[in-house]
Amino acid sequence: MQKSFLVPLLLAVTFVLAQKAEHEVLSFPFQDQITKLSSRWYSGYFDISRYKSTHYFFIESLNKPESDPILVFFNGGPGAPSTPEAFLNIGPYLCADPNNFYLTEYEDSWAKNASLMFIDNPIGVGLSYGERD
Repeated sequence: MQKSFLVPLLLAVTFVLAQKAEHEVLSFPFQDQITKLSSRWYSGYFDISRYKSTHYFFIESLNKPESDPILVFFNGGPGAPSTPEAFLNIGPYLCADPNNFYLTEYEDSWAKNASLMFIDNPIGVGLSYGERD
């Protein structure tokens, strides 16, 4: 398979996996102030090969998930995971106290008008794991 087809294929697979019930996030640990998430959230893995699995994190739009766009976020540079950005800059909740992982609602979240997909890439970064090429 040519590499030019790899990224669209991985994105298509990830969108399909993001609908798996067993990947749905129902709550956050140690977050008594958040009793119900603002939209549907998913977190899971898809296997690239027998020895490689990529982690994704998906936040459904707060507005119109059936018609709002899906923004895919890849953090730049090797060695930097994408998933933390959901809680640092653009997700519906911000980490107000990094020492205790205390979350607060974020008024300017990108999720107000789009669903957000975070993919930890390349293998070995963030929660993705496996043998690197």
